[in-house]
Amino acid sequence: MLNPNLQLHFVDNFQELQNFYEWLNRGPHPVMGIDTETTGLRIFQTTDETLHGGEPAFRCRMIQVGDRSAGWAFPCDEGINWSGPVLEMMEAYTGIWVAHNIAYDAKVLKKCYGFEFPWERTHDTMIMAQMLRPNESAALKRITKDLVDPAAAIMQDQLHKGMDYNDWSWATVPYGFAPYSIYSALDPVLAVELWYALRADLEEPISFDMEMSVLKLAIDAEYRGIRVDTEYCSRKADELLDYVSRSKKWAEDNLKISITSTQQLSKWMQENGAELTQKTNSGAYKMDKDVLKTISKTGNSTVAPIADFVTNVKYQEKMANTYLGNFIIMSQGGYLHPQIKTMGAQTSGRMSITDPALQTLPKSDKMIRRAIIPDPGHILVSADEDQMELRIFSEISQDPHMVAMINDSDASGSDPFTTMAKKIYDEPDFQKSDPRRGLIKSAIYGKLFGAGPKKQAETAGVPTEQMEKINKDLEATYPGFIELPKRLEAETRLTIKDDWGFTQTVFTNRKVKVPADKLYRCVNYKIQASGSEMLKLNLIKLANAGYDQFFKLPIHDEVLLSIPPEIESEVSEVLGDCMTTQGEHLVYRAAAEYKGTSWAGDIDKLDL
Repeated sequence: MLNPNLQLHFVDNFQELQNFYEWLNRGPHPVMGIDTETTGLRIFQTTDETLHGGEPAFRCRMIQVGDRSAGWAFPCDEGINWSGPVLEMMEAYTGIWVAHNIAYDAKVLKKCYGFEFPWERTHDTMIMAQMLRPNESAALKRITKDLVDPAAAIMQDQLHKGMDYNDWSWATVPYGFAPYSIYSALDPVLAVELWYALRADLEEPISFDMEMSVLKLAIDAEYRGIRVDTEYCSRKADELLDYVSRSKKWAEDNLKISITSTQQLSKWMQENGAELTQKTNSGAYKMDKDVLKTISKTGNSTVAPIADFVTNVKYQEKMANTYLGNFIIMSQGGYLHPQIKTMGAQTSGRMSITDPALQTLPKSDKMIRRAIIPDPGHILVSADEDQMELRIFSEISQDPHMVAMINDSDASGSDPFTTMAKKIYDEPDFQKSDPRRGLIKSAIYGKLFGAGPKKQAETAGVPTEQMEKINKDLEATYPGFIELPKRLEAETRLTIKDDWGFTQTVFTNRKVKVPADKLYRCVNYKIQASGSEMLKLNLIKLANAGYDQFFKLPIHDEVLLSIPPEIESEVSEVLGDCMTTQGEHLVYRAAAEYKGTSWAGDIDKLDL
C-alpha cells in the first residue's frame, strides 16, 4: 500500500519550491523515482508538418521526482518553467535513480536538458517486471494495481477519462487539470514502490545488470539514430506504388476481382481449382501469405501464378508503405530514431525494433536495406551469429553426434544443414542449393518451436508424410533431436508451481517461465532466451572494447555498425572476436562482414 502520509506537490510557486528544498534537506532519500510528461511520444519530432499529422514539435512539459514519502511535479512548458531547481537537484543526487521505462525518460532528459543518468546506479522497474513477470503486462497502471495499491490505478483513470472527455492531447491538457498536475507527481513514487516490491524477488542480479547495460547501449544508439537515403526512399516508393496500382487494375480488368478483397480472391481461387481449408474465426476462407504459398506449390497452372502475383503485389505495397514511406515520414534531418526494445519478446528477452518495424524486415531483403546508409564519411559493417539457435540446440542436447556435426562443419567451412543432409541422405556431394536442405532446416526449427511434422509440412508446402520421414531420419541420426525436448519437458515439469514451470538460460541461468499446459514451449524458450543473452553479452564485450559509439542496430542475430573506413580492419577483427563465444563443446561463431555504402552493400554495385 502507498504511504498513508504521502504528499503530492505541483511546484509552480515559491512556497512549494521552499517545501521541496525542506523535503530534500530532511533526507535521506536513498532511492529516488523520476518521470517526465511530454507533448507526445515522438521525442525527435522537431516540426509540425502536416506530414506528421499536425503533430507539434516535441517538448517536455513536466519533470517529476519523488520517493515513498512525497512526489513533486515541476512544470517546464508554456511559459511556466520551473525546471531549474529540479535539474540542479538531479545533477547533485548521489542515490539510486528509478524509473518505469527509463529508456524514454533518459532520451527526453538528454534531448531537452542535456541530462544523463549515472548508469551504474540507475534502475528500470519495467525491466525488473519483465524479468519477473514475463507473461504479464509490465504497464505501470497494471503492475502498480497488482503490487502496490489499487487506488493508484483509479488516479490514472481520472487523468485519461478527463483527457478523452475534453479531447485533450498530451500537448494540450492544462496544468490546471488536477489529475495531470498533481497525480503526475505520483508516477515517480510508484516507481520507487515498485522497486522495493520487485527487488526482493530478483534472483538473477547478473541478468539484471546485463539487461541494464544493454539498455544503455540501446538508448545511446536510438539517440544517435540511423541515417536514411530519403531521396532513394521517395523514388523507390513511387515506383512500387505505381506497380501496385497497375497490378490491381489488371486484376480488375482480367480476373474481374479486387485482389485486396479476401472474399473475392478466395471465391476466384476455388472456382479455378484451388482447395481451401483454412478459415478465420468468422468462417471466411483465409488468403494470407501462407495460404497463397501453399497454392503456389500445387503446380496448378491457373491458380499458382495468380497466387504468386498476389503475393508479390502485397509484398511490394508493404515495402512501399510500411518501410519506405515510413522512413520518409519518421526521419528527422535524414535520421531515423527507431525504438530498440531490449526486452522485446517477453518470454525470451529477445530485442526488437519498432517505429519503424525493422524487426519484421526479411533477412534476404536488399531493397529496404539499401535505404539505410552510413554516417557521413563512414562505411557500414555487420556481424551475424552463424546458426546460433542450431548451435545452442546442439550444445544443450548433449548429443555427441550433433556437436561433432557442428565442429566438423566449422573445420571444413561448410554449412551445418548441408553437413546434416549429406549424412541423412548418404550423398557426399550434396549441395547447399538442394531444396531438401530447406526441409531439414524446417524440421529442426519446427522441433525448436514445438511444431510437429504436420505443421512443418504446411509451412514447407510439402506432404506430411515427407516431413514425417525427415523427422524419423533426424531422430535416428541425431538422437538428441528427439531426446532434448523430452528431457527439458520432464525437467520443467518438476518446477511447476501455480500453473507455471521454468527452464533456465545457458549463460546466466536466468529463469524463464513456461506455462504448465504448454510445456513443449520450454525448448524454444530456453534456446531463444539463451540466444538473446549471448547477443547481449557480446554487445557488452563490444562496448567494453570501446566500439559502442559505432553501434547502430541489433536486428535478429545481426549487429550493424557505422565506422570510419580507415579503421575497418581493426573494427572487423574486434567485432568478430566480440561476437564469437566459446561454449562448453563448440564455438558460437560470427565474423565481420563489409557492407559499405548501404546496409544492402555498396550502392554502385546494386541492381535494384
